[in-house]
Amino acid sequence: MPAELIPSLALLVHKEAHSSSPALVLSLHSLIDSPDGRVLDAGRVLSSDEAREIGNTLIEPSVAATSLRISFLPPQLLRQTPGSLTWFRPATRTAMYWRTKDGAVSVQAVLPGLVFHVRARALYVAAFTDEGRPTEHTALYHAPLGNVFDTQLVCTGNASLPNGMNPEDIRGWSDVLLATCYTHINHQKTLRAGASTEALIGFWKRRARCKTAPSSKVLAPLASHLSKWVSDLEALER
Repeated sequence: MPAELIPSLALLVHKEAHSSSPALVLSLHSLIDSPDGRVLDAGRVLSSDEAREIGNTLIEPSVAATSLRISFLPPQLLRQTPGSLTWFRPATRTAMYWRTKDGAVSVQAVLPGLVFHVRARALYVAAFTDEGRPTEHTALYHAPLGNVFDTQLVCTGNASLPNGMNPEDIRGWSDVLLATCYTHINHQKTLRAGASTEALIGFWKRRARCKTAPSSKVLAPLASHLSKWVSDLEALER
């Protein structure tokens, strides 16, 4: 005969009264003894990351088991929460593929360092010019690439997105942007002086023989450093 089970914790789901918004809030409560039986204590509201982690565990229990594995964090990882991932890619010579109305174009050039952030299956990217690993104070710039909006959101189109947002998915999420065919620019500040799609392709063609990445003089600044950039992106969903 199984042992008696005694409830000790309760998870409550709250929705704003008289609202059509699907936004929900979770709170966690201990069950305590009282003269009237076991009742809920005051509890606390869970953060969105805590709520997402609980939801993921309930939907797919294997996620919780996977998270208990001993693993070494990749050196490019900057930050990880249950609901987001931030990493960087140093300045690297990269093949870029463009598909324009005039045909296909392939260019190889040294891209600046890139910082990626993924949350709620949305991918963001910004550029940096510092050498080595970026810090919270690293100044950021618009990524001088196609398929990126002025909000730094990557237009993923019909690309196949990785299933997870874990360190082992970094390569897959990076390839969503870097292993695709660019079709056009999504805003006018891909370069400090402004650029059309044709002008950006010409810029990279001229830099094909350069052994270094573009300097901050030609990149369009974001007026933001890495810590603020990530904080602002995290706040979008709250």
